[in-house]
Amino acid sequence: MVREVLRYPHPALKQVAHAARDAAEIARVSADLVDTMDAFGHCVGLAATQLGERARIVVVDVSGHRKATSSNGRLVLVDPRIVRAEGAEVGREGCLSIPELTANVRRATTIEVEADGRRFRSEGVRGALPAARDRPPRRPALPRPRGLPHCGRVQAGKSALMRAIVIDEWGGPEALHEADVEAPPVGPDFVLIRNRAAGVNPVDTKIREGGLAGAFPSGFPLILGWDAAGTVEKVGPAVTMFRPGDEVFAYCRRHHLQYGTYGEFTSVPDAFVAHKPEGLSWEEAAALPLAGLTAHQALETLGVRGGEELLISGGAGGVGHLAVALAVGRGAHVIATASPANHDFLRGLGADPLDYHDPDLPARVRELAGDGGADAALDLFGGDGREQAFAGLRRGGRLASIASPPPEPREGYETHYVFVRPSGVDLGELAELVDDGHLKPRVEEVFPLERAADAHERIEGGHVRGKLVLSVP
Repeated sequence: MVREVLRYPHPALKQVAHAARDAAEIARVSADLVDTMDAFGHCVGLAATQLGERARIVVVDVSGHRKATSSNGRLVLVDPRIVRAEGAEVGREGCLSIPELTANVRRATTIEVEADGRRFRSEGVRGALPAARDRPPRRPALPRPRGLPHCGRVQAGKSALMRAIVIDEWGGPEALHEADVEAPPVGPDFVLIRNRAAGVNPVDTKIREGGLAGAFPSGFPLILGWDAAGTVEKVGPAVTMFRPGDEVFAYCRRHHLQYGTYGEFTSVPDAFVAHKPEGLSWEEAAALPLAGLTAHQALETLGVRGGEELLISGGAGGVGHLAVALAVGRGAHVIATASPANHDFLRGLGADPLDYHDPDLPARVRELAGDGGADAALDLFGGDGREQAFAGLRRGGRLASIASPPPEPREGYETHYVFVRPSGVDLGELAELVDDGHLKPRVEEVFPLERAADAHERIEGGHVRGKLVLSVP
C-alpha cells in the first residue's frame, strides 16, 4: 500500500506513491484530472531516471485501449520518454509517450512500483483509496432533523458568540484586543473546529498592519491567524471524512480575511483539514500547518532529490527548520544559514550551518557543496539573502522563494515563487512523517490567547527558533 512506499527510502518511489495517492484523492472531488495526470507522468519519468534498470513501474488500465495495453492490460515503463505495452518492442506499435500516457491513465485502477526485489502497489484513480489515518472509512450519512443542533453548543441555523482576539482597524500590536464575536458560519463542505491552539506566523503581523489588504477582501472585526489545532465541533452536510470529536489540525487560509484562528472556533473547507498526529501536543500540531506546508511545497517545487546540495536561508526559523528536516529526509545534503547561536540546533537537524552575516557566504557554500555550488536554494527572506542564494548556486541551479516580491527570471538559473496553498492531503503526509519519527516542529514559546499582542511583538523582534503558539482555553 502507499504507506509501505512512503517508508521505502528511495525518494523516487516516494514521489510516485505521492502522485498516485493525490490522483486518487482528487478524483473523488474533481472531473478535471489533466494537471494531476501530468504531474503523475512527470513523477513516473523521474522514478525511471533515478532507479534505472532496477525499476519496473506498472500502470493497470481497464480501458482496453489497443495502443495503451496488451492482452493482460498492463503498461510497463522502460524509459523516461517511452511507455510500451508489456511484451512490445520499443519503437513499434504499442509505444506511448509520457503525455499520451497521462491522457489515457485517467482510467487507471492500480499503480505498482517494483525495485530491488520488492513490489509496492497502490490503488489508483478509480480504485479504493489506501488505508491511512488521514483517510478514515466513509461513514453513512445520518438524518439530521431540521431545527435540532447537530452537536456542541454552536447550533445549526443559530448564531452563537465566541471569545476571540480581533482588530477593528489596521495597526500595530496594540490594535489586538479581546472581544465576543459571532462564531463563523459552517458551509456544506466546511468543518467547524473548536480550537485548542493557534500558530503565530510573520504573515499575521503583515495582515494586522494592512499589508495584505490589497490582496484579499476583508471585514472587521477581523480575527487573525491561519494555523489551528483542535477538535471537530460540527461538520457540514457534505463532509464525509470527519465527524464531531475528531482531533484535527489545519492551515486555515480562506479567501477572505475575517474568520481566523485566534478564537474559540474556526471554520474551513474539509479539504484543508487532516487528522492530528497522535505524537504531537496541541501546541506542536498548531505550529505545523503553514510552516510545514510551505517547506513541503517549496521542496516539491524545487524537485529536491537524494544526493543533491540544498541551500536554505534562515534554517532555524519556523519554515526553515522544517525544510531542513524534510530535505534531510529526502537524502539531500543541506547547508543552512542562521545566527551562530542556532548552529548547534541546525547540526542536530542534520544540516551544515553557516553564519548569514559572513561576507564570504557564497564562497563558503561552494566549499561545502563542491561542483561550483549548490544544486538548489530555498529563499525565505528575499533581499540580500536572495542574492546570496543566487551567488551560492551552481550554473543551472534552481531557486524557490517564498518572499515578496517574487524572483524575476535570471539567465542561467531556474526560478520559482511559492505561495503556500491549503491541502489536507499534504498535511496528512506530514502527519505520517511525524508519526514515523522523521519530523517534529519546535515550539519556542506558548502564549495564552489574551497575550496575542505579546506574541506579535516577540515574532516582530526576530530570531525565533522554531514557532510561537497561542493556547486557546
